[in-house]
Amino acid sequence: MNTELLEKVKTAMGHTIPSAVLDNKISTHIEAVRGYLISGGAKETVGENDLEINCIAIGVSDLMNQTAGGVKFSPAFNMIAKQVCSKSKRK
Repeated sequence: MNTELLEKVKTAMGHTIPSAVLDNKISTHIEAVRGYLISGGAKETVGENDLEINCIAIGVSDLMNQTAGGVKFSPAFNMIAKQVCSKSKRK
């Protein structure tokens, strides 16, 4: 796991208190969101600029706030994910 990306995502989410348990959970969700974005056409290195970091942070927040029996990304995540994925295809 990229420690720098973890710290940037935590900052974007407003998590500033150190917690190994929370870091592990967020790291797992970061990889899930990155995988989702890469499958959608984002570059393999997704998470290097502010738009991508904020998109990942929103996706992680969505996953952390899921209810039993359902996982659904927010409209905000979907909107930014489309930008991230289409931007990658244009380069």
